[in-house]
Amino acid sequence: MLTTDTPVIPTLDIGHHRLPCSICDKGKHDTALSVTVESDRVIWCCFRCGSKGAKGRDGIGRATSASRRVERPTSPSDARERALRIWNQCIGLRGTLGESYLRLRCCVIPPADGDLRFHPGLRFEDRALPALVGRVTTVTSNQFVGVHRIWIEPGSPRAISKRRLGGSEEPVCIRLWPDEDVEQGLAIAEGVESALAAASKFTPVWATVDAGQMAKFPILPGLSELAIFADHDPVGIAAAQDLRERYQLAGARARAIYPREPGTDINDVAQLERRA
Repeated sequence: MLTTDTPVIPTLDIGHHRLPCSICDKGKHDTALSVTVESDRVIWCCFRCGSKGAKGRDGIGRATSASRRVERPTSPSDARERALRIWNQCIGLRGTLGESYLRLRCCVIPPADGDLRFHPGLRFEDRALPALVGRVTTVTSNQFVGVHRIWIEPGSPRAISKRRLGGSEEPVCIRLWPDEDVEQGLAIAEGVESALAAASKFTPVWATVDAGQMAKFPILPGLSELAIFADHDPVGIAAAQDLRERYQLAGARARAIYPREPGTDINDVAQLERRA
């Protein structure tokens, strides 16, 4: 059911975030609310209750809980410097809680030279928690613009929170496999976990972080095949179909793939298949 209510949205960095929805309220580990923070506005959409809308950054709601610590707004250059410091503090995935989390999520572990690493104690609100950190780069020129952080708990297959730091006017992605592995074919998916679940079927694979970036994914010269693993929601399906058509018009083979069940992604499918 579509609702026009406005969810409580804390102050966030420019970029894409997945948060609990204060309207349908499924608890602190929920990530149904998609929030995109731009320089002058905030856009939100809850994939469960249907709440959606946009407001100027000065008009968004503020979290009322005293225990919630939010990140202060920052300039693009400051955000990039912060992101680079975080990235330089990270280590490889192998043998870490990050690897364990990905295996619980039915994910393929990406190569060591891909742009996904592990941070053993990254600040989240008022504490330090382990986190997966993806290096966010421009698609065409592979320029560093920020990081995407996925905070996790030991033994839990669900992330605590996901937040991107830093952005760009150009289309961006997380290169889970390096450029050198991309010869003629590539797969993309929105989230890191979805991309790494898709990796059991197709590699190399990159994550676009959100459907908006998937919709903007450019035509890459020399790429003859693109597999697009979309989330099954209106925004994800529309982005995947538009991208498929653009690649087909450019003469490439392109497929848009998404689960049958609305509200799910390829990682949900992988976890269901493992439990079956």
